[in-house]
Amino acid sequence: QIRGRAAQVRDGRPAGLSPPRWAAGEAMIELGAPALDRSEIDALRKRFPSFRGEVPPEARFWTRADLEEFLRSKGQNRPKEACSASIQSCPLLSRLRLQLAEGKVRKAPAEYTSYCRHLAQHSHICQLPGTGTCRPVQRARKAPWPLWEPVTIVPRTGKVGKTERWTLEFWRANCGDVAWRCQSRPPAFEHDATDPFMVEATIGEYAEYMEVISSMDAECSEDNSLAYPRVHIDGWCPFTTYAFELFEGHWKELTPPGIRDLTPRWCELYASTLDLGDWKEHLAQFYRIDIGAVGSYTRLHCEKHGAHLWLNQIEGQRLVYLFPPEDAPKLYEEKGGYLDLVEGLVMDYATSVSPVDPFFPSPKKHTRFGQTSAQVAVLGEGKTLVVPAGWWWCSIVTEPSVTLRHNFWGMENRTRIVEEWWAPYEGRTAGERNELRPLFSELREELQQDEGTSIDKYVVIEGG
Repeated sequence: QIRGRAAQVRDGRPAGLSPPRWAAGEAMIELGAPALDRSEIDALRKRFPSFRGEVPPEARFWTRADLEEFLRSKGQNRPKEACSASIQSCPLLSRLRLQLAEGKVRKAPAEYTSYCRHLAQHSHICQLPGTGTCRPVQRARKAPWPLWEPVTIVPRTGKVGKTERWTLEFWRANCGDVAWRCQSRPPAFEHDATDPFMVEATIGEYAEYMEVISSMDAECSEDNSLAYPRVHIDGWCPFTTYAFELFEGHWKELTPPGIRDLTPRWCELYASTLDLGDWKEHLAQFYRIDIGAVGSYTRLHCEKHGAHLWLNQIEGQRLVYLFPPEDAPKLYEEKGGYLDLVEGLVMDYATSVSPVDPFFPSPKKHTRFGQTSAQVAVLGEGKTLVVPAGWWWCSIVTEPSVTLRHNFWGMENRTRIVEEWWAPYEGRTAGERNELRPLFSELREELQQDEGTSIDKYVVIEGG
């Protein structure tokens, strides 16, 4: 049964979708998008040298004929309202608005509207006035070890990361028809009410949605919070299916400098103990992609099962706030269990979340939040934020964002990874659990006895 589940995760893809082109050995070529790209706009500008003005951002959504007329008229003739309807909407946004209307949703998630107010009221948005202190995360060329506090790894000038080409256009070109669930305040949590903003979309549809948001509401106006609702592709895992070959060829090159990640070693032990086939298929599920429009929010939470985390910013920018483990009581921690949102999709979830609104905490419900010691990181392109196990974090997208993130376990937290693998079986029958329990006990014992010798095969000290 376990092997069957692993095969489903490895091979499953939504019905009717063809395999990605790299799986068939074809060249990876950009797919055409509804919007005009920058090169097309620049080429048209060169044809009209008399035009001296600026091309507005929303021109990406005009037709070529409309843009030509605009340039020919030196900016005087803009497309009619009927011709520019796509500026204000797109398929995903239309579905989302209809869903909210049918559900009689009257307001956006509280954290997003609070961020809108925070943005409008504060010139230094990195600060959190409601905390006791809020200081910048330390920066370094490589992660210190042991890992006690968050650190932002800043690459040397001119150093090109292995993930640099995994941009939004890369994923749109190669996985544009792949569907995923978008959420308003990920990760999901067992005790949440149904998310009225949750909607399914393809990667291509979400990319178009990001462009509309950037054109129409890049300033995150509170007045537009329902007209342009924010949803987030969080924890998308193409590496277990469509991009497995890509992952298999590059996983060793992804580790940031200084990180001692032994997750591959534990995955190999797990696969051999339970006879689960290729261990790299299990490793791949710990690498995920976040894609977010401006204003996309990730809720305040702690990584599950004692995992460390790193987030590599491929494109755009995220603002990340972090809190130490000892602040958990001041964050009013809520605990939950395993959550399998969609059969066949390895959705991400949290087991520890905070109900506190970090931008405008309730003075009545969350009085102790004012005693917290926050840290903040502006995560720009090429940088990697490393978050130690037990630290809490939340984030807001400030520029259209693509992030690669990875949960990992080293020698110091190795037995906690067994909890990660056991979690899906908590909901099984007593008979099924009893049948599996000896194998997991054997696995835990082997992990405890592992002294970390001969780890060169797994650890990449200098990173990719």
